[in-house]
Amino acid sequence: MEKSAFTVEDLLRLPVMKDAKLVSGEEGIQKEIYYVDIMEIPDMEGWLRPKEFVLTTGYSFQDQPLHLSRLLEEMKRVGGSAVGLKSKRFLQKTPAEAIAKSNEYQIPIIDIPPEVTYIDITHSVMENILNKQLVLLRKVNDVSSMFTDLVLNRRGSELVSMIGKLLDCETAIMNSDGVIESATPLFSPDAVAVTKPVQIGGKILGYLHMTKPLDDEDPFLKMCIDQALTMLALEFTIRESARHRKEHAREDFLIELLSGTTRMEDILRYRARELQFSRGRHQYIISLKTYAAEGQEAGVDTVEKWEHTRDDILKEIRRTKRISAAMAMGENIAVFCTTNQLDPAGQWRESLEVADELYRRIHSRLPDVDLYIGVGGMTDKLSRIKDSFDQSRRALEAGRRVRRERKIIHYSDIYVEDMLISLREHPALTSMYERLLKPVRKYDQENGTDLFKTLECYVRRGGNTKQVAEELYVHRNSVNYRLERIQSIVGAHLGDPETRLRLDLILRAWKLGILS
Repeated sequence: MEKSAFTVEDLLRLPVMKDAKLVSGEEGIQKEIYYVDIMEIPDMEGWLRPKEFVLTTGYSFQDQPLHLSRLLEEMKRVGGSAVGLKSKRFLQKTPAEAIAKSNEYQIPIIDIPPEVTYIDITHSVMENILNKQLVLLRKVNDVSSMFTDLVLNRRGSELVSMIGKLLDCETAIMNSDGVIESATPLFSPDAVAVTKPVQIGGKILGYLHMTKPLDDEDPFLKMCIDQALTMLALEFTIRESARHRKEHAREDFLIELLSGTTRMEDILRYRARELQFSRGRHQYIISLKTYAAEGQEAGVDTVEKWEHTRDDILKEIRRTKRISAAMAMGENIAVFCTTNQLDPAGQWRESLEVADELYRRIHSRLPDVDLYIGVGGMTDKLSRIKDSFDQSRRALEAGRRVRRERKIIHYSDIYVEDMLISLREHPALTSMYERLLKPVRKYDQENGTDLFKTLECYVRRGGNTKQVAEELYVHRNSVNYRLERIQSIVGAHLGDPETRLRLDLILRAWKLGILS
């Protein structure tokens, strides 16, 4: 790459310096010069700058020549470039100690003839520095224009190739999730030498990987890297903005589907294709809901915790490949899924597999969250997806009450409960409750017994007294005694299938909160 900096070597080639002599520090002639200044004070500390060419007559240390060595020490400390000394004016010659320091520190000392004026030197040096900088800025501007053109014309993938050519190395762009988005052909993660964050403010959007260390002395490369990072930040921002717009459009469409406001199937299918919803032959909804711990009251902290939990759950859901879309709907999270299965049994199995994958993903990420999942039935029409959504919510709520030990409940698991909910006001339910269940509860309250608990377990276990005894940790004879007592209270034989059916129905209704 063509040298863009103005160096001590360039300085010695200037016409104004044709009679100047390099006294010492020859190994430092490649040092860059950014500034030129005139110093005639004995104490230089705090006045010098990096990459500076210092002009002096030696007047301030004519009686103490060793102070020239102190000037060199201070220049070494701050990174100075060279000293231009009119030695014949006051010192007559350059002190030997200063020459030794100059060679040691690689800071050239240039003896300047007395007749050469400072203004001629400073004018000539600054003109060359500015010309070099102008060339550099033009090159950087050209590179910046090419970067900008690639980003604005949505050719961001070509950006990494251009950066690789400029740096003469293999490069890659990685997003904030650690995924390589684009790379030059021979890039290998094992060969990365330098990584630069792509960020806006304090937010890191991604990383630029390079397989060759940067030359800290090359301002052109440094400016190109800065421009590249700026353009990459713009590229990431444009993509993020487009993704958010698409997500919002998908969420609006999902709200429309779940609310059932549009019944025109052809229009819904067209919009689903435009928004890249999965095009499975059948669709269904999975609902997720978290519950607070028992006895925990809802408040500001609970709401804030739910919002954070909801966001974490949504992130995990969107990483699942078989999910088309997901969004929060009040206290629930609705997940839109599709399948190409035609067999009802296959559809049922696949929907439970997806629900199980969601549960395992979320539980591994948020093990302390009390999560329940309801799975709605299948439909082959987008215009009827609201039915599946309603079913998933009813499965979730009813299943949690009746089958609390299960975390995933399919709508087919609560067919009976769903019918009971629709019969909430039916007098037959109340009559059966008054006849078969309420007397047992009343007896327990008056006598401090556990007959109701035994009855519920007996019905749920299908009349298997051995399993009832094991669950309640009592002897089987105690179970039989309690069942006999229940039979005498309700006046019905518990072994009768009709009685057990009625008890099963009213117990389910009681768990649903329909009866009290």
